[in-house]
Amino acid sequence: LQTHCDDMRNAMKAMQNVIELQTYDMNYNHSTNRYQMFKTKEMCFHAMECGAVESLFHARKSSSSTKKLHAAAADDDIDVVGGGCAFASVASYYYPELQQFVEHNIKSLFESNSSSSGDNDNDDDRELYDVVFEVGTGDAKCDCLGIRSLFAIHSPVFKSMLYGTMLESQSTTHVVLQDMTKEIFEWLRLYFYGFVPVITYRNVIGLFYSGDKYLITPLKESAMQFVNDIDVSQDIDAFLYILSELQTYNLCAIWSTIIGDMMQTVDVNHGHGHIAQFLQVLRKLHECGLPSWQCTIQHMNIQQAVTCQKLLFDEEFVRLPAAVAHQFIQTFHAPYYETRIDQETLWNATVAWAHAQCNDGDVDDRKCDVNGDSDRSTKLNRLIESFVPYFNFATMDAEFVREHVEPVQVLSDEHRIEIYRAHSMLLTKVLTELDMASKQHKERQQTLESQLKNAERNNRSLKKQHKSEMAQLLSQYNTLNNNMQIQQQQQHQSLQQSRPQSQSTHSMTMTMSQNAMYAMTRPSSHSYSHSYSHSHPQSLSL
Repeated sequence: LQTHCDDMRNAMKAMQNVIELQTYDMNYNHSTNRYQMFKTKEMCFHAMECGAVESLFHARKSSSSTKKLHAAAADDDIDVVGGGCAFASVASYYYPELQQFVEHNIKSLFESNSSSSGDNDNDDDRELYDVVFEVGTGDAKCDCLGIRSLFAIHSPVFKSMLYGTMLESQSTTHVVLQDMTKEIFEWLRLYFYGFVPVITYRNVIGLFYSGDKYLITPLKESAMQFVNDIDVSQDIDAFLYILSELQTYNLCAIWSTIIGDMMQTVDVNHGHGHIAQFLQVLRKLHECGLPSWQCTIQHMNIQQAVTCQKLLFDEEFVRLPAAVAHQFIQTFHAPYYETRIDQETLWNATVAWAHAQCNDGDVDDRKCDVNGDSDRSTKLNRLIESFVPYFNFATMDAEFVREHVEPVQVLSDEHRIEIYRAHSMLLTKVLTELDMASKQHKERQQTLESQLKNAERNNRSLKKQHKSEMAQLLSQYNTLNNNMQIQQQQQHQSLQQSRPQSQSTHSMTMTMSQNAMYAMTRPSSHSYSHSYSHSHPQSLSL
């Protein structure tokens, strides 16, 4: 019996493990099945403690008539009640009615509780609040009610303000928070009251500022982690908003290192569609006083020339501050970019930037109006003149310098003399090369002419030789022809002499054969032919 009980206990443990695995994989929307699994698990414990196998069947039978639970815990607590029987306990928030009831009551502590809202429905509940926070300044100023103990237990600064010796604690009803917006205060109040507010890129810097000022360390660290997890290449809009918030809260110096690390992940080569936003980020970094914009430009390592041109001629490039534009032009003059972009393209981009700066009404007059000059051409020249040291005009195309650089009138006399000297040296070099090429061409022509004369001379000699050879061949041909004619005449004469005798013999033979054939075919004419042969012996011989 003891062995049988041990086997049953081991089987119950195995069944419990299976049920626990099935509980994790179960669909949470089917509350009836979850309740059945919960009751079955409960009765497994009951069976292991009491040894009653029938309790499983009792649980399976009674589960259909029991009220559905809306949720079940992954790890259930077991309370041992008298008699060795075990019953599972359920957290109160598993019943939604209880959770909704508590949440509604807590929310009523701060919903519609602003004294400036004009809502008097909760005037009877004002006695539940013991402090009024004056949040914000100017038109955004508002009064928000709160419970000082809930603020004090989360922040040592609030504790000193509300219960300590600080100036705010001297007032029993009002606490001024001028450097906090209403949205940030409501977020903190939700957090202090036990709710779960949402951190977004719009409130994260305000939360960091509040966490840093009021010594809420977990909030401060969470805000920093949230910003550090942002992918700048994918969420440029959010990053731009965060930079604006850093500038508003004057936190740029504190976040300098973090922003620098985030900018190192930006890759312009795979973000051609975000070039405008990339330039906006650089401009914002410069406005915030963050030095990471300079390192970002220096380490771009653009691989394609088309990307350089898109950066230089984008609409956002002409809106960059002078320092950022200078850094771009200086970086593109590095040896790395020599094969990707030429100086003529950089000069055109510089002139376009200067024109846009002078045309922009928002540009500070100090950028264009230098030394009190009001003439627009002078302003333009002053802007472009600062970029002249980055260019080597002597290596530029002479025609480009004449058409695009000289009209701007930013070159000094020294620059012009240097350019003309370089161009004259270049022209002299070109002329020397042309003279050498001409001499080589002339020498080559003379060589070809001598070769042509030799060829003509050889041709004439070959013609003479050919003519003499043709004469010899013609004489030989005539000799052979005469000999052949003589031989033919001799052969003809010999044939003429031998022809009569052979022709008579042949004619006689043919006549005799014909007469014989005729006699055979016409026997009646034999007497006639015989008489004819005797009467005409000469014809017969012929």
